[in-house]
Amino acid sequence: MGLSTEVPDVATQRHSRVMELLTFINLQESRGATITQIQSHMLTVFGLTFKTTSTMIRELTLASTIKANGHALSFAINCKATNG
Repeated sequence: MGLSTEVPDVATQRHSRVMELLTFINLQESRGATITQIQSHMLTVFGLTFKTTSTMIRELTLASTIKANGHALSFAINCKATNG
């Protein structure tokens, strides 16, 4: 029995979530997005808990993909989100 095309594998699912998170931040333009705004968006789109989203944010910050932009809870894209 082959894999169902309806359920993405874990890597595809994670990629989709990370790209959505980065796109959301990027759309906030120069203001950036607060952790709460990001968490609320990811809850709405994917049903992710605030804890799961916080972990993703922490990982992206450690990887220097996103960074604080001068406000304690505000983030700005360090690179442009792209597909591919």
